[in-house]
Amino acid sequence: MWKFLSLISGCVIAFAACAADNNTDPFVERQSVAEATAQIQRWLASDTAFADGVNTLESRGFQCETKTPPQNIHSAAICIYPRPDQTRSATPRKIYWHVTLESADGDGITRIQVAN
Repeated sequence: MWKFLSLISGCVIAFAACAADNNTDPFVERQSVAEATAQIQRWLASDTAFADGVNTLESRGFQCETKTPPQNIHSAAICIYPRPDQTRSATPRKIYWHVTLESADGDGITRIQVAN
């Protein structure tokens, strides 16, 4: 029973830490491509699994979709910010960000490309 309660409390703590992290480093819509790339690279460490990278971006307001990867790439995803269904009236013009994640082996992220 104690192991079960420890597991549950660990999950709650991990979820709270993840939610807190999302609030302390939200994606900045109006920034340079270099700044956006650096911010996303902070979220996705070099050893991040491809699926975890997609989940991380989606948890931060991106909408991701897997795509047919180019030759020599096992997995690819395109992530767009803000999600097309989000409305933001605070900005005079919407800025859409596109993040491409690629994985050569289907497991880890091998390339991140950011553009707006």
